Amino acid sequence: MSTAAALGPVEAHLSESGVLDGLAGVQRRWTELHEEFRAPAGRTGVVSESYQRLVEYVSSCTSPHARLFAMTFAPELFFYTGRGFAAGQVSLTPGYYVTDRHATLMLERLAREDVPLVIQDSETEREMVQGYPRVAQYVAAAYQPVAEFPISGDKRFIVLAEKRRVPVRRFGASQLPCFA
Repeated sequence: MSTAAALGPVEAHLSESGVLDGLAGVQRRWTELHEEFRAPAGRTGVVSESYQRLVEYVSSCTSPHARLFAMTFAPELFFYTGRGFAAGQVSLTPGYYVTDRHATLMLERLAREDVPLVIQDSETEREMVQGYPRVAQYVAAAYQPVAEFPISGDKRFIVLAEKRRVPVRRFGASQLPCFA
């Protein structure tokens, strides 16, 4: 296969990226992509009682531009809090994105993003540590547990806050750290 065939229609890709229009073109394309992939402005549906306290905490105590790193399957948290997902992953699922290359990408993204909180769950916490050892090591070094929220049965969401981040106030009866 020739290089041209492998790259495809280069001119079309360059044009779509805005590069051919200079910095203004790239900025315009960035704005388009940001608008296309941002969380929806309008939320519908009722937040279940089991999620209500956690959603209130995240919404009240993180910046609207902050991201959450979910080391569990909890896409509804992004929806109801309006926060983006961190590390390029909406959730971690054992067996997927487990190579060293994926770990490196996740860690590079986490280092660039505003991620005050990590969400784990009591049922899959051990699996995540085993399946994503480098990422789990980073989280253990940079974050500390601050709260647990019961979800169903024995399952709890475990919230970890960034250690180096200084709270600006406290939230609720549990006096959880707020970063916004």
